[in-house]
Amino acid sequence: TTEWPSYSPDLNLIENVWAVLKMKVNSKATTNMAELESRIEDIWYNDPTVKRAVVRAYESMPRRISLCIKAKGGYIKY
Repeated sequence: TTEWPSYSPDLNLIENVWAVLKMKVNSKATTNMAELESRIEDIWYNDPTVKRAVVRAYESMPRRISLCIKAKGGYIKY
C-alpha cells in the first residue's frame, strides 16, 4: 500500500480556485450578505475566469499526483 500524508496542500485544488473567486468577488464592494451571496453565486456559475481556473486545476491533478509520489508525499512546487 502507498502511505499518503494526512494533508497535502499540493493536492488541494480548491485553493487555486478560491484565490480566483476571491479576487473577483473583492473587485466590487457589496453592502449586505444577500448581495454578497448573489455576487459569489453569479461569479461561480458565470465567470469564464473561474471556469478556466476549475478546468486548469482539474487537468493539473495527474501531474500533481505524480510529483507528490516522486516526492514521497513531501513538498512539491505547485
